[in-house]
Amino acid sequence: ELVGLTTHDRRRQLRRAIGERAYWAAIAHYLRGSKEGAAELKVMARLYRSAKRLPPLGYVWRRPDTLVRAAVSLRSALTQARRSPTLAKV
Repeated sequence: ELVGLTTHDRRRQLRRAIGERAYWAAIAHYLRGSKEGAAELKVMARLYRSAKRLPPLGYVWRRPDTLVRAAVSLRSALTQARRSPTLAKV
């Protein structure tokens, strides 16, 4: 996918891919009740400004295991919320 691109374009694509992955990792941490996850989201909001308007959905849809990972993350978040209702309000 990076073949034929200039060095600048490759770096830009790589930074974007890393940023997209980091955004969704921060969302997963936050949903699991991690206080660090909330801090990660604040950092990602500054670094990935366009995500304030629209999350990087392309990354999610390119993954072959999107539905499985979403189900696992949701289950984990619900389990955590049941164990500690105060974390659900983070």
